[in-house]
Amino acid sequence: MTNGEALPIDGPKAGALEFKVEYEGPGYVGRMEARELSSVISAMVDYAEGSLKAVADGGVSARIEIAAFESGSFDIIAIIYEAQWLLTTACGAGFFRFWWKNMRKVVANARPLDSGDWEVTMKSGEVMHWTNAQWRAWNDRRFKKSVGKFVEPLRKGATRAHFRLGDEPALSVSAADADRLAPMPEPEAHVERFTAWAQPAVVAFDPTRQWRLNLPKEGITAKIEDKTFLEDVALGRIRIGKNDKFLLAFRIEWETDSDGVESKRKAFVERVIEYSPGAEQDELPTEEDE
Repeated sequence: MTNGEALPIDGPKAGALEFKVEYEGPGYVGRMEARELSSVISAMVDYAEGSLKAVADGGVSARIEIAAFESGSFDIIAIIYEAQWLLTTACGAGFFRFWWKNMRKVVANARPLDSGDWEVTMKSGEVMHWTNAQWRAWNDRRFKKSVGKFVEPLRKGATRAHFRLGDEPALSVSAADADRLAPMPEPEAHVERFTAWAQPAVVAFDPTRQWRLNLPKEGITAKIEDKTFLEDVALGRIRIGKNDKFLLAFRIEWETDSDGVESKRKAFVERVIEYSPGAEQDELPTEEDE
């Protein structure tokens, strides 16, 4: 293992972080099979971007460069620019240890808490408290698969892998423990959950129909499953105006085609977490008006 000294970074690179992945083993002394190396580099990019998405909900981006390969073992060093404070929180050993503890677990149920965190119940009955960033990470298939790519060399001859970002302590994984970071087989239906603020565009008083909602970056059509909220609307306890804002817990169900490509999504609002009426209660079109 090399001494792990950070690369010299100066000028416009002063806000960058070093992301280092190292493999040990007889076949990894200064060399690595080309396809295997390509897969790991792709995983480093997906991991960094997945971390950003989890913490900032896609609101920031970073530039990632491969800076060096070091010999002795086989070390891959990437430099991640433009999001140091965020990536220090999201992308280092913190998320690796989250996956280490939870990758092989199966979520049975989850509910958003008033704090913005999540209460997650595993199929085993274990109840866990996750941050919203951890919940987003769990539901990001690309992010999760990137972790699985990191351990593939441990199945092909590498004896140990080390992962480090910035000044955080490295997480070391032996070949015997590689399966702990391998994702569980994907279910037939991919489900993603997230929370977001939205404004109503078209409301549906028939609970079997869908609402049109405007999120910060897109519009979405979703069925409201929160029966208490629907009852409040039906009884006039909540009057909906186009300037209102709602903090919503969404569930997105993706359908896949015969090639496994996600092609269609269905959206549901599992819970209306918070309601903020607008200053002016301008009337909204209803689904019946469409």
